[in-house]
Amino acid sequence: MKRTLLITLGIILSITVIAQDFNEDISSRLFSGCPKEIEPIKNQLGLKNISYANLKTGVDSIRVVFGKMTQGNNEGYWVSSYFNDNLKSFSTVSLNQEESNNYLSNNVEIKLDNSTKKILFHVRHNSLTNDVIYHWLDGNEKSKKLII
Repeated sequence: MKRTLLITLGIILSITVIAQDFNEDISSRLFSGCPKEIEPIKNQLGLKNISYANLKTGVDSIRVVFGKMTQGNNEGYWVSSYFNDNLKSFSTVSLNQEESNNYLSNNVEIKLDNSTKKILFHVRHNSLTNDVIYHWLDGNEKSKKLII
């Protein structure tokens, strides 16, 4: 009887912890095209099949855009940051295949003005549905709001 009770409590605690982890995740979807500020970069680098998602930062003056693209025969991902609606950075990022599912994921770092300040987030992309799931990172802690 005690064993059944302990197992039941363990399952309930596990479900609660898993639910809390997913509560910090934010979802979006990649849509075809790119922001107008990315057009010159797209043309200069010969990027094709561009898609993007605006990531919710929770900070009015900062915007982050995550996207997918093809360059030559290679598919990849990119991220750009905006401060007060001005494009500040554009870089390519790599995502790694997660075991036993359709997600590619990685932690992404955006450096701010060559300083030690940075934006860090974890992103997952489902290549079958084009869903993007992400959360901001404050060190090792998840956050729904961007932290610098």
